[in-house]
Amino acid sequence: ICVGGEVTMTAHLNDWNADQIVYQWYKDDVLIPGATDLTYTTTLDEVAEYEFSFSATQLTSSCTATGSVNVEVVNDPVINNITLDVYEICDGRQVTITADATIPAGVGEPVYTWYRNGDLIEGVTAASFTESPLAVDGDATPYVYSAYVTNPASGCQSEIVAATELVVYANPTVTISGDPIVCDLDENNVTLTANVIGELPIDYQWYENDTPISGETNQVLDLTKPYREYPYSFSVEVTNEVGCTTFSEPFL
Repeated sequence: ICVGGEVTMTAHLNDWNADQIVYQWYKDDVLIPGATDLTYTTTLDEVAEYEFSFSATQLTSSCTATGSVNVEVVNDPVINNITLDVYEICDGRQVTITADATIPAGVGEPVYTWYRNGDLIEGVTAASFTESPLAVDGDATPYVYSAYVTNPASGCQSEIVAATELVVYANPTVTISGDPIVCDLDENNVTLTANVIGELPIDYQWYENDTPISGETNQVLDLTKPYREYPYSFSVEVTNEVGCTTFSEPFL
């Protein structure tokens, strides 16, 4: 068991019909006052190995049967830290959360209980897991992951530990505005503007027919294009400072 765990010991006799039998339990050969039943339950709060012994004595014959069992008390499991593989991500991207724990030997397989912002994460019991948190209402959203670990042996539960905060940023939203019909005599007959909704500074890259246009990395695109019978297709990619990227719909 772990520190503070409970243990129940039961003596089994080979002659349950014998009369006038008294029972007594001992801890490390010291009589335990009041422990005079076939079953004895106790909690142990110090790391050590204990010997519990039991005697059954028949008063009429003074015959005594004895037995013993050793109980080892080990330290509780400990979560040393919880780490994330990234601490700033974009909406819908993945983050992996990992608990590093010290588990005592012989207490069974560990089970982790995880929380996200104080709410239980159902079905996650391993030391590591991956998920894709979202930016709520398009705002930068903080998440704090915390966990404790337990083992099947009695009393084996760690303190709860929290990780450094994760911040999830919304992906920028972009649309293109401009005149879809222009004259080919204009000096800059294609002028388009990327209209962005987002919290962080934006980088731009313009595309023609899904091919990057060299040097066109401003919010406004100015080009001179010759007349042709079918439309040109332009789009723009916008990226904020934490790498959140969005492509616009094509502008024809």
